[in-house]
Amino acid sequence: MRYAIYFTPAIDHPLTIAASRWLGYDAFAGEERPFPDSIALAAGRMSAVTAAAARYGFHATLKAPFRLADNATPAALEAAFDVFCRKHSPFDTPELKLGKLGKFHALVPAGESQMLQDFAADVVRYFEPMRAPLANEEIARRKPEELSEAERDNLERWGYPYVFDDFRFHMTLTGPVTGTDMHVIETAIEDYFAPFVGKPLEISGIALFMEERRGAPFVIRRWQPLTGGQTTLFGTEETGTSETGAGETEE
Repeated sequence: MRYAIYFTPAIDHPLTIAASRWLGYDAFAGEERPFPDSIALAAGRMSAVTAAAARYGFHATLKAPFRLADNATPAALEAAFDVFCRKHSPFDTPELKLGKLGKFHALVPAGESQMLQDFAADVVRYFEPMRAPLANEEIARRKPEELSEAERDNLERWGYPYVFDDFRFHMTLTGPVTGTDMHVIETAIEDYFAPFVGKPLEISGIALFMEERRGAPFVIRRWQPLTGGQTTLFGTEETGTSETGAGETEE
């Protein structure tokens, strides 16, 4: 069993509903959803296009999937998660735009946000004491030979290459898009997500996702609003262990 700390809008947010339809999977319910009728692609092709993203549910990675450390329990993780959410306040991203990470399509901020970078860094550090070290096969799956030196260091130290200076906030919408219908897919993405592009997105809460067994769809175990008055925990003594006693290609 693995867990992950992801951003996703609330269950009733229009973007959550739209993206769950687009991906054909709703991580809040742990159920498949019908693809939108307005998409000019057959359901079979949509399933192929979105499969790599859909297994994780609609999200932006903050703390990548991890196994619990030997001295951590699911209950302690949930308690630490609740504490973290009570300590942080909601904030807005810069306006969203459609972007590409290699051959993957995603929603990304149109500009830089130090607040967003700092928030993501807090998540990584705060939950790190609850993460089990990566097994050799997990490291190999990340293809460290293809990573930069900094990314390899991140993988070794934090269990994920793309943290801190290498973190890029993105909400993945497809797997790798290739083939003769590439233009059709890109047009469909632009049309479908047009209502959300050019507008900021509030980081109003975060979710604790769970993968029951390797390769299974991720489901949301817990979603909590950010209700605190701080924008950072670090620089204080508080970590994922201090208040609870506990001590991805893949997203």
